Parts: sequence; C-alpha cells; structure tokens
Amino acid sequence: MAEANGFRLVDIRVTLGHPLATVSTAAETAPNIRLARPQDVAALCAIAKVSHRAGRFYSDPEFRPRSDALYETWIEKSCNGYADAVLVAEAEQQAAGYLSCHLSRDGEGSIGLVAVDSRFQGRGLGSQLVTESLHYFRTNGMSRASVVTQGSNSASQRLYQACGFLTRSVQLWYHRWSG
Repeated sequence: MAEANGFRLVDIRVTLGHPLATVSTAAETAPNIRLARPQDVAALCAIAKVSHRAGRFYSDPEFRPRSDALYETWIEKSCNGYADAVLVAEAEQQAAGYLSCHLSRDGEGSIGLVAVDSRFQGRGLGSQLVTESLHYFRTNGMSRASVVTQGSNSASQRLYQACGFLTRSVQLWYHRWSG
C-alpha cells in the first residue's frame, strides 16, 4: 500500500538493546580509546565521509548525492555538542575511528554514529569503542543502551551482538519525495 502511494522502501531498521546492570562502572578504559578533541574533527569527518554507505540515506537515490556531506556534518556537530560524548579510537598515533554517545532522561544511552577507518578495521577497534560506550553510559547513570543499524548490515549486527546487544525491533522505513 505504501509503494502504491509513491513511497519507496529504503531501509530495514534494526534496533538493538543492552541492559547495563552487569556493566562495570570501574575505570576499564582501553588505552587507545579516549574522548574526542577539537583537533580530531577533520580526521573524523574524513572517516565519516566514506564509512556509512550501508545507511538508508545511500539507499535513497534522491538523497544519495548529499549523503557524504550529511555524515561529515553529523560527526562534526556531534564533536561540537550534539552528542554527549564522542569516543575516539587511536591507532598508529592517529584518530582511527569514533562512536557518538547520547544520554537521555529516561535512562537509556544510545549509540549514534560508529565508524572505523578502513585502514584500521579488523583490529578490534569497533568492539573496543562499543564496550567503552557501555561503560560511559553506565557511569553516567543509564540503565540500558540502544543502537540502530540496517537490516542489510550484518557486520554491524554481529559487532553489537558480540558486545551483548539483542535485537529489540525491526521496522521497514519508506521515503516519499514529492516533485
């Protein structure tokens, strides 16, 4: 019915959740994970520009041409206060990945953007970022965490599941553009 009315399926949205009751609040920071610094923004924008191609914005032909800029702006704004924290993974003395953290009044921390530079993938940086976000959320009084990814992004789903997340919901997302 949606498609018959001009809507186009652009994404299968998978929301995963993690209860934080068993996550320690003790300082267990991985030595290569830290908070973002102003001098990281350019490197994080470069990573963002090429790292989110599995998202719904790239699936929509009307939005695709603007998607690189969207993610660059998104991580820049996250570093400048849109997110409560941006965690940075370092490798070879440079910013190699990021994860944005958002705190809510209802006790749920949410992961926004996550990316690891393709040159540094396969080193466990994504898992370290997710694990550190759970510690950040728990330390900041959150009782649960959530993250949204795409149904077609099995690598992201495996990452979150390996870190203790379970699928909470699956939704179909449609876009409609008027002429």
